[in-house]
Amino acid sequence: MEESLPLFPTPDEVGSRYAVCPLVDVRPEADGLRHREGLLSWGAILRAHVAEVGEPQGPCAVVFDLVIGREGTSWQVLRFGIEPGDEAAELGRQLTAALPPRCLAASIKSLTADGSPGEWHSDLASLDESSLVALTAAFD
Repeated sequence: MEESLPLFPTPDEVGSRYAVCPLVDVRPEADGLRHREGLLSWGAILRAHVAEVGEPQGPCAVVFDLVIGREGTSWQVLRFGIEPGDEAAELGRQLTAALPPRCLAASIKSLTADGSPGEWHSDLASLDESSLVALTAAFD
């Protein structure tokens, strides 16, 4: 029988089960997302998630997490952030047009409809934990 993973992981478990690699200079193209290292094709994205990260009264960013694979119990995630506003909403619309609905978290749909992802985290660690819990619930 396969060992069940805890729904609410410890901080150490989050780091080992939600492996984030940053993307730099991201811009959408017809075939996917161009970034400094190359092109991430739309078909390589298993799940797209977005959240605002930062202090409510201070600077914040709209952070996109793109799940591209899984090795054992560890999810492979590509991450980039942009300023809140029209550019973030437009990127959400492009993801919605390019990806099947099953690949889109509710936060992407909220971003395209309301201009805000409807999800906020004070820091990246809490985003990682929340995202890991959501992936575990959806796929395990």
